[in-house]
Amino acid sequence: MPEGLTRTLTVDAWLAVLLIYAAGSIGSLFCLRNALLARLFFVVFGVAGGLVQVWVSLATILEGNSVGWSIPSGVPLLDIGLRLDPLSAIFTLALGVVAIAVSLYSFGYTSAFTASRAAILGFFFNLQLLSLSLVFTASNAFFFLIAWEVMALSAYCLLSFEHRRPGTRDAGILFFVMSHVGTGFLIVGFLVLHSMSGSFD
Repeated sequence: MPEGLTRTLTVDAWLAVLLIYAAGSIGSLFCLRNALLARLFFVVFGVAGGLVQVWVSLATILEGNSVGWSIPSGVPLLDIGLRLDPLSAIFTLALGVVAIAVSLYSFGYTSAFTASRAAILGFFFNLQLLSLSLVFTASNAFFFLIAWEVMALSAYCLLSFEHRRPGTRDAGILFFVMSHVGTGFLIVGFLVLHSMSGSFD
């Protein structure tokens, strides 16, 4: 297959992954009145996104391709830059496998949920998958930190979802604090790298 066609397919497939997770997140909020539809919606989109993610990640690892693309944001130093290479594909492959497994498990797990609870869980679950996909492929420090923050907030909401259970709120708060301590170290690391390379890419 010609290299240009392979690159186009990889970019299109990766954008499809991001769009599927985004649609699963936003679309879940339109199912606030039907529990079965809410459960089906976020599970189907989680599995679909995971399957495409596994496919494009495996293809990237096996072929050794490296594809990067950037969308100017109009904000200085903040380009929406993504890069999928064999290293990042290892992480996205693991994420895709976990997305499929957790999505399938969630259908039974949410069987007793009300429509609104299932829809809200679906929103945060697919948002978590989307933000992690961006964290693993972000090629700009500022864009990485934005994706990281969305990931941390959605993970906190998922961890605290069963907040009535003992210890759940404490676990959520502990994660929130740890993730933001991590953010501080990431910022320091990015600044050190910038001082050495002159770039936030």
